[in-house]
Amino acid sequence: MPYLFRPPVVMEAQPGAGPLFGRIRTPRGVSVLVTGTSVVEKRWPTIEEIEAADVCYMGGHEYVITNASAQVLIDAGYADGIEATDKYLDVYEERY
Repeated sequence: MPYLFRPPVVMEAQPGAGPLFGRIRTPRGVSVLVTGTSVVEKRWPTIEEIEAADVCYMGGHEYVITNASAQVLIDAGYADGIEATDKYLDVYEERY
């Protein structure tokens, strides 16, 4: 069974928005880098950090992940962003 992973988000104002529009908060994605069983959050990962990671989940996107990847993320405390789905099962049925 495939899982969907949505990396965490933070609510922040637009930079330089001024006093009126500075009060409006919008969600900003936080990237999650996985190296082995080590999981790190980065707001703005560099190219070198992305290349050094086994997997990079860029914030603001939805990812289809395997059972093993889901378990690593759950163990690291990202269970709130993971849900089981059959939405993509017809596409990914050979992998799961």
